[in-house]
Amino acid sequence: SIQTHGKGRGSNQWVSPTGCLMFSQLISIKQNSFLSLRITLLQHIISVALVHGILTIPNYEMLDLKLKWPNDIYYGKDTKLGGVLVNNYSMGSTNKCIISV
Repeated sequence: SIQTHGKGRGSNQWVSPTGCLMFSQLISIKQNSFLSLRITLLQHIISVALVHGILTIPNYEMLDLKLKWPNDIYYGKDTKLGGVLVNNYSMGSTNKCIISV
């Protein structure tokens, strides 16, 4: 399927052509937990983990992947491959985080 209503930072929109991997994942984090108290770091942790995960795939170790803080993933200096966006809100005693890649 093709994504046509993706959101980026600010008012940026994203369109996913055929063959792209774009997804969102909802996670719940208890308020006052270790991660909840550092919720602003979640976007950075996920960005680093994503690039690290790709570079551990056999035959992908030498890809020139880079992070442009806070959330952009680049191949080389000029080719933006994507990014990570985290939106969160409180619901009762839980922080709900929507992680979009």
